[in-house]
Amino acid sequence: MLNIQTQATKGNILVVDDTPDNLRLLSTVLAGGGYEVRKALTGQMALMAAKTALPDLILLDINMPGMNGYEVCSQLKADEHTRDVPVIFISALDDVLDKVKGFDIGGVDYITKPFQAQEVIARIENQLTILRQQSSLRERTAQLEQEIKERLRAEEASRQSEERWELALLGTGDGIFDWNITTGEVFASALLLEMLGYTEQDIAYSFDAWLNLVHPEDMDQTIATLQGHLERKTPLYRGEYRLRCKDSSYKWILARGQAQWDRNGQPVRMVGSHQDISDAVAAATQRKQAEEEVRLLSTIAQAISAAPDFDTALDIALQQVCEITSWTYGEAWIPTADMSALVCSSRWYCQFAGIDPNVAEEIRNFREYSEVLTFLPTEEIPGQVWSTHKSQWVPQLTEIDDVLLRLELATKCGLKGGFGVPIVAMGNNNEPTEEQSNYLLSSQSPVLAVLVFFMRSTSSEDKRLSELVNAVAAQSGTVLQQKKVQAEMKALFAAMTDVVTVRDVSGRCLNVIPTNTVNLYKPPAAMIGRKLHEDLPSAEADLILKGILEAVSSQKTVSIEYCLPIEGKDVWLAETISPLNEERAILVARDISDRKQAEEALRLEQQKSEQLLLNILPKAIANQLKENQGVLAERGAAIAEQFNEVTIMFADLVGFTSLSARLKPIELVNLLNEIFSTFDELAEKLGLEKIKTIGDAYMVAGGLPIPKPDHAEAIAEMALAMQAAVRHLRCEQEENIQIRIGINTGVVVAGVIGTKKFIYDLWGDAVNVASRMESSGQPGIIQVTTATYERLKDKYVFEKRGTIKVKGKGEMVTYWLIGSQ
Repeated sequence: MLNIQTQATKGNILVVDDTPDNLRLLSTVLAGGGYEVRKALTGQMALMAAKTALPDLILLDINMPGMNGYEVCSQLKADEHTRDVPVIFISALDDVLDKVKGFDIGGVDYITKPFQAQEVIARIENQLTILRQQSSLRERTAQLEQEIKERLRAEEASRQSEERWELALLGTGDGIFDWNITTGEVFASALLLEMLGYTEQDIAYSFDAWLNLVHPEDMDQTIATLQGHLERKTPLYRGEYRLRCKDSSYKWILARGQAQWDRNGQPVRMVGSHQDISDAVAAATQRKQAEEEVRLLSTIAQAISAAPDFDTALDIALQQVCEITSWTYGEAWIPTADMSALVCSSRWYCQFAGIDPNVAEEIRNFREYSEVLTFLPTEEIPGQVWSTHKSQWVPQLTEIDDVLLRLELATKCGLKGGFGVPIVAMGNNNEPTEEQSNYLLSSQSPVLAVLVFFMRSTSSEDKRLSELVNAVAAQSGTVLQQKKVQAEMKALFAAMTDVVTVRDVSGRCLNVIPTNTVNLYKPPAAMIGRKLHEDLPSAEADLILKGILEAVSSQKTVSIEYCLPIEGKDVWLAETISPLNEERAILVARDISDRKQAEEALRLEQQKSEQLLLNILPKAIANQLKENQGVLAERGAAIAEQFNEVTIMFADLVGFTSLSARLKPIELVNLLNEIFSTFDELAEKLGLEKIKTIGDAYMVAGGLPIPKPDHAEAIAEMALAMQAAVRHLRCEQEENIQIRIGINTGVVVAGVIGTKKFIYDLWGDAVNVASRMESSGQPGIIQVTTATYERLKDKYVFEKRGTIKVKGKGEMVTYWLIGSQ
């Protein structure tokens, strides 16, 4: 599929967007970046274009009529022909769930509109770079497999030649030897000596001379093999070992021979050949190294993939590299959150086996010192690797500018050389341009980590090892990036206490996201595959299912609230239902029980406050006061209203003053509370408005704040009932308590004044007259004015008192209210 590197263009890009302006803009940007661009306005056109001529990459809009981007991507990934084409979503949707959904169905990246041209080019180049590296890795793997096959065939050919070694002596040109075991003399053919670079004048070939040429490391095994044949433990002599050449180098020799024994079974002669197999051994060594590389890459990839998190994956990479390369020490450096510096990771590895304890302690001190350091770009090995995005081989640590004196400590530990390699996100380990560098270091650096290794020797760069470790880093980049993203998502979900589920339009649970919630109606395993009505109460199941259907049909988020009994208590949940497609929705339910409890507590408190206010003020006045309290405080305006037909009553407990001298204060208050509470009940029963109490005096009015046609009658009834109540109390308490009552009817103004401690009160001449009726009356008798008398004379029995002098009013005619007719 990979056609992205051509002389004409950098790659073939298929751009899919239902908005022509967007297509023109993206086409212009990509064409200017050297890409060949094809365009499609709909999802169907995109599918046809991809199948007709396979693109290198697809830029796919999500919100399109007919077939949206998610559906197009799903069909591309389902088709074997197009499944490997990378898809980058480009959309104005910026919700994390939209992005998760895009990656879930096979997208490799997600660009949010509005976008920057440089960002689009950078992300496309990232994905094309991944394709190039994957293609290169496949080619390298195929090449290694071919080399292994060829080497196996060579080994098989070598084995077959061994079986015909006698014939080889005649025609292959191998060096021939004839060893007289009894005398120790050895005949060596000219070809054998030439094989090692000697002439007959250079060496007197004997058994001891031959033994002196064997490599010290091969000596014991070579002698043991020879002795085994001479003792007839093996039918033929065959051994592989190294012989020293004239130039002091060594060649690998395949030695084969046959001994002869005398009648006593003692070996007397041995004839054989020497074959130069240095090239075959070198090929086998290369094959073994190639196999080790493949095995290492596979092992590390599997181990990193199986690692539970990013840090553990770093541990594995450090240990595996150190063990394969025999490097002593490995460490990791991680970019800070703002990408301004590198900090030392907590992960490191050291091969302490065979190291002197004192040196090991120095290495630990070096590690402790490194842990507190921070490197800026270009500083020391980590900073240089980070800034260049390239690996670096350091033959001698003294070659590096030691800005923090760390390498001086490393040298004291016996560490002499080093190697640093970046682990790059999304496979992007190319050297960035200046603009890309500014972008990467200021927002999201592609370097996930910098691995630094130290060795206890100085040497020029080992190409095989550096290529091997670079391959490990390149292969690990994508996996480690996934681990990092997984860790971030896991942390995100762990911080969530919401219940997150995915359900279809039938209400069946398809998935339960593992968040840190305690509000699951059932364990996740018991919820998967079950419908709402199988697990939840019917009313709540109906509500949630209705929300799912509404969300998928409208393709808009729906919010609902409901209550579930969980672990013996009612749990209130606020749930948002967002469509994933036309068949599924994601449901996020948040526990709002505390909020509901707070709202209920607030409602109760408000109810109490309301009731308390109504106990002080009439309802109409209380409502008006609440609505205008700010105006009252600011302007000092009063809330007052004139009433033309109101009857006012004043009542005073006669004898209470003398009673207060005999009773304790609390006893007096309790008695007064009992009397006035009885009066309050009468006022409420008759629809009258209690105005206030002053000491042992009680004031009540009828006809306000809500006009009342029978206000005079209600006041008369209350006055008579108050007399009866006091008489009853006098009998119970055996106290000489009497009540004096005065009543008047007329015009008043009623309301509240001031800005603090509001009280509903009455003003006007009618109020003053009612007060005078009480004060000028007699104990146990109800005195009313002519105005009240005229309204009640046909319904009640009165006795004319006559003309009396009233303070502030002069002479007035008053009446005694005796009772009802």
